[in-house]
Amino acid sequence: MAKTKYPLFSLAAHGKVANLITYSERRTTKQVRYQKRQIDRTSPTRTTRRELFQEAILTWHTLGPAIATSYWTESYIKKLTAYNVFMKKFLENYFDEQAFVWWDKGQQFAQSTIYSFAYLGNGICLAGTAPDGKILRSRDYGKTWNDLEQQAGETNIFSSTYLENGICIAGTYPNGKILRSTNYGLTWTDLGQQYSETWVRSFAYLGNGICVAGTATHGKILRSTDYGLTWTDLGQQYLQGYIYSLAYLENGICLAGTATGGKILRSTNYGLSWTDLGQLPYESYIFSIVYLGNGICFAGTYNNAKIFRSTDYGLTWADLGQQYSETWITVLAYLGAGICVAGTAPNGKMLRSADYGLTWADLGQQFGESYIFSLAYLGNGTSVAGTNPNGKILRTRIDQR
Repeated sequence: MAKTKYPLFSLAAHGKVANLITYSERRTTKQVRYQKRQIDRTSPTRTTRRELFQEAILTWHTLGPAIATSYWTESYIKKLTAYNVFMKKFLENYFDEQAFVWWDKGQQFAQSTIYSFAYLGNGICLAGTAPDGKILRSRDYGKTWNDLEQQAGETNIFSSTYLENGICIAGTYPNGKILRSTNYGLTWTDLGQQYSETWVRSFAYLGNGICVAGTATHGKILRSTDYGLTWTDLGQQYLQGYIYSLAYLENGICLAGTATGGKILRSTNYGLSWTDLGQLPYESYIFSIVYLGNGICFAGTYNNAKIFRSTDYGLTWADLGQQYSETWITVLAYLGAGICVAGTAPNGKMLRSADYGLTWADLGQQFGESYIFSLAYLGNGTSVAGTNPNGKILRTRIDQR
């Protein structure tokens, strides 16, 4: 609706037409200006940029003294403030498509180890810790964390996973308990020790309420068909002591990694029975297994920090060799779009692949830590990592444009 005074095409016209055309007078000049409509401020692009700057500011305020000093030193040389130097590097790293930079969110609640993550959707994430057996919870994609305190008197929360409809489960040490939550991790029920085991080391959710758990020290696989409420003991698997890793692929196919025999076990009937595919060459522990889709999966090992790759749903494996002189591949995660990451020990390195795991780049030791024990992709371009011995949570944003 026009809000002008006097005819539109007269020199006396003044005001706006539909907030698009403005008639005004600047000194002795009559002006007609077109006002471009502003892009919606809540668009995905603007929201991402805003979150990026918020993340940068939050990270700046949590820098450790040694890292902050390095920015002050550089600022004198460049005749900038330390804040300017930091922000410039942060943003350059983010918008460099080859960059993949992790930011230190600091030690969490005096814990030494972040052993596990579980992503529940809508920005909600859980972390399991040691030595106080705490569960931490984030509602903002891992930016900030709340302490839900020690759980069930345990010292280690070794594993956790999300099922659906707000249901999540966690596994403990030293009493081999399974904990269960039905309200997105806010409160937990202790389901008790499972079949005299000491550790509940791994979980996988297979859909339709079916989940499996791997234990130690008797290397059992447990199976539930009621969303983790009750569990059946499938027994020790092939004389192994530990079921360190579990992964669900698709169509009823799941894999398990063992120790100390370094075996891959495979099920094609939703975990009811398992076949021994044998030891991955010369390795003792299969610490992590991850599925990328289309039959592609990876396994990370100890003694020689090897990554193995399968393209036939885990039936056969190619040895990609030892990675950067490390001893352990402690954890693997798939971030989508062909991007995978791996955590190592004893030098706490992060490795990255952008070609579905065919080749790996060394991103170096992360913030002086020795172990990268946990990794998770939270969606929204965000990933988190958990460390030892200082119990830090690291966070990154990936630009997959």
